[in-house]
Amino acid sequence: MNPSLIYRFLKSYCCIGLRFYFQQWQVKGKEHVPNDGPLIFIANHQNAFIDAILMTCSASRNPYYLARAGVFNKPWAAKVLSILHLKPIYRFRDGFGTLKNNDIILQDCVDLMKKNEVILLFPEANHNEPWSMREFQKGFARLALLFKNQAPDKPLRIVPFGIHYTEHHGFNARVFINIGEPLQVDALLTNASSEREKLDILVESADLAIKKLALDLKPTSEYHDRQKHLVNNRVYQRDLEEQFLADRKVAAQYPAPSKNKRSNIFRNSALLPFKLYVYLTHGLHYWWIKTLIKGKIKDPQFISSVKFALGVFTTPVYYALAGLIFYAFAKDSTASLFFILSMPLSLLVFTKLSRP
Repeated sequence: MNPSLIYRFLKSYCCIGLRFYFQQWQVKGKEHVPNDGPLIFIANHQNAFIDAILMTCSASRNPYYLARAGVFNKPWAAKVLSILHLKPIYRFRDGFGTLKNNDIILQDCVDLMKKNEVILLFPEANHNEPWSMREFQKGFARLALLFKNQAPDKPLRIVPFGIHYTEHHGFNARVFINIGEPLQVDALLTNASSEREKLDILVESADLAIKKLALDLKPTSEYHDRQKHLVNNRVYQRDLEEQFLADRKVAAQYPAPSKNKRSNIFRNSALLPFKLYVYLTHGLHYWWIKTLIKGKIKDPQFISSVKFALGVFTTPVYYALAGLIFYAFAKDSTASLFFILSMPLSLLVFTKLSRP
């Protein structure tokens, strides 16, 4: 089943936006995503809906998503979200009586998988602090078993993704998408008899797979101290896979004393003209986004996602308005065109060169 034109356009558009929003976005293991057949995508969940956007843009397949039912309350919203491959999932807070609707949604997902589609789920069931994973829920495993009960002869694979942000909330951070080898559901369940045993095997296998691909600072009671230790002792690596491995090594050395970091004065001086131009041309837009979300987002894990969503859809409008204002003063269409082009180019250059 081919995705809608709107879905394909937004996926391509978001891929471009991610290149501007993140200083570096690197993907490893694209070859681990099968080109056909039913799949379940799973990942650690650190950063609200931008996690799903990153997973979608990092793979060739076009998944369907499960989102909290509250966002489907308005008919127009339900129609738009349906076009974007989103389906509602109901929780206790939505009312106990609504939970029976989940059986219908899960069956919809199974029907899609029978048509070789992909379902994207987060086993933690909600986003969490960066660099820390919570206990996996069994929702994705129940979906896998429901599919296998109805299509026993059709192979099903679960593809684990590890998401590693070098910094959680800020614009111009770096993100590493680490895709692992697919879990073969039939092979995992060969010696399992009861449904409970099958669920436990799938959950344990998925948890182990993602912990190999992502950073998990434990115990939770020491999280803030361990996070501070990692940030203060981080050794910068240009390659994000090497950065991920270096971060793991530093995290394992806790509670070693922190080291003093040296700033690169020459690099900072060379980048100063780019930085000034970017701040002059984009400062108003950045201030508007920051002011708009200040105090309105109670859950800090939504900050980066909302920043990205606002930025990716309002930046073209901002560029057009800035170009019109420039033309009103310069009265020169060629100069105005160069000015408009200079804005995204300067932002891209600054984003890619402002590494330590």
